[in-house]
Amino acid sequence: MIDAVATLWAENRPLSEIAEAVGVSRSVVAGAIHRARRNGDRRFPSRPNPTPKPSASKDRKVKPSAPVAEASVKPVRFVDLRPGRCHWPINDAPRGQTNLFLFCGASVATRGESYCPRHAELTRARHGL
Repeated sequence: MIDAVATLWAENRPLSEIAEAVGVSRSVVAGAIHRARRNGDRRFPSRPNPTPKPSASKDRKVKPSAPVAEASVKPVRFVDLRPGRCHWPINDAPRGQTNLFLFCGASVATRGESYCPRHAELTRARHGL
């Protein structure tokens, strides 16, 4: 199997095509190549990272993702967060100190939602909705 994989690898075929041709999963092919490299097999040189394909979403203007609270709303701790209040995280708590993790706490626009209108809009912009 490793000789067939080496031949297809030399043809610059993707792992999924090699796996299909050999009749195994992509993970099996990746593992075989990894072990062959580790054992010094020079038939499997590293490939350069592919250039990312341009996507339509890069042209869209997305609001900055910096978490910000409304000026009139004081951030709340997780233990003080109640239904009907925004669950948008404001900071990263120091390790082991979850009581310092703060959330927006502003009122949500519609019952059952997790975020205030401002943070709901940020979420929709991030996910292209």
